Amino acid sequence: FDKVITLSHFEKEYVIRKFGDAVYVPVFHGNEMNNRLSPFGKYALYHGDLRMSDNKRAVAFLIKVFQKIPDYSFIIASSCGADFVKSKIVSASNISFVAIENALHLDTLLKNAHLNVMLSFQQSGTKLKLINSLYKSRFCIINANIVDDETVRNCCVMAETETEFVAAVNRLRNQPYLDFDKRKSALAPILNDATNAKLIATLIAPNHE
Repeated sequence: FDKVITLSHFEKEYVIRKFGDAVYVPVFHGNEMNNRLSPFGKYALYHGDLRMSDNKRAVAFLIKVFQKIPDYSFIIASSCGADFVKSKIVSASNISFVAIENALHLDTLLKNAHLNVMLSFQQSGTKLKLINSLYKSRFCIINANIVDDETVRNCCVMAETETEFVAAVNRLRNQPYLDFDKRKSALAPILNDATNAKLIATLIAPNHE
């Protein structure tokens, strides 16, 4: 191959070490502007495809986190996996499963969330669910595996252990989110779909006018 376009810095560095040539282009996400919302949402939210083992493991971890915060609502949203989730939350009245009906329904869940919590147990670049949460919601509490772009990471609150997630939720649950403009200015230069599409076009046909 002449060039590899990667979705993460981790993959870019791997390809360069092994084969010598790669370019990082962030994931395409379809968002054109950051939603400006009220300072407070109503609950914490996790959304993801629960057919994936990494996401199921993340949900099991987060259920343990919110079992330690019984007075704060936590919604797990997915288009699948209801039985898996419900079997783990029978004794947790603050945790519920919501079946995602369509993209508009997910957008509404994001709009009403105060905290978005997500983690991964594998390093695989920036997760699209984080990008959507950054554009359409408020606070994002993540672990390092969710994103390896430093600019995007700086728009989030970092946590790794169960104790750190509990502390972050408790710290932010009553704090207004006011950084919409700061987030917009940070993300716009690197997550612009049109700019990144032009970059790919240039890489494919550098002499085309």
